Amino acid sequence: RRQRQMCIRDRLNIFTNQFNTPNAQIQIIPTDPNTPPSQPGDNEPSLDVEWAHSVAPNTPVRLYVATIPNSTTAAFDTLSLAVSQNVCGVISSSIDDQHPCPDLAQIQAYAQADTQAVIQGQTLFHSSGDYGSFYPCGQPASAPGQSGVQPSIEESSASSDVTVVGGTQFNPVYDTNGNTSVLTPGFEHVWQDHTPVPTPTPSAPEKGTSGGGIS
Repeated sequence: RRQRQMCIRDRLNIFTNQFNTPNAQIQIIPTDPNTPPSQPGDNEPSLDVEWAHSVAPNTPVRLYVATIPNSTTAAFDTLSLAVSQNVCGVISSSIDDQHPCPDLAQIQAYAQADTQAVIQGQTLFHSSGDYGSFYPCGQPASAPGQSGVQPSIEESSASSDVTVVGGTQFNPVYDTNGNTSVLTPGFEHVWQDHTPVPTPTPSAPEKGTSGGGIS
């Protein structure tokens, strides 16, 4: 387990050497101190750590990893621990509790944690997600579970205490000197990799588009 945990550190060292940035100060913090964290199954955590280090290369990075066995609230576990420890000026997250979808009580717990972080002076960033305006969990219900295809956004995106960050793209227009034109409203649009079904009959939620929609 220790060797697998070191993979993130190794990748970060490769990244800092490639782009000649200062050596990273990274601490991996498990939500359960008795359960060592394993290497994540995808590359996104490493990518997040690499670019957090790039933005603030002399700032220590603390990577909170959910390690509580069989937890259905992994994202909330890491958020609440980062807030309760109150050692990070900025908290950035790109995961959510989607399996199963959270109920109203869990969403309220998220809101309380978000508010507490802001009161403490922490800044919260959260990914807009990959499901466009149709987040799989739909509108919050009294019990966990997906609730259809009505327009909705991920729960943390609805909080006024959180800054939501989503991927965008644009087709640059160059002048005769090779400079791109100034961005104007409508020039930039959401990242989208799949073709949406025409309204008013939307398809089931499908990954492939920057998140956004009715809060």
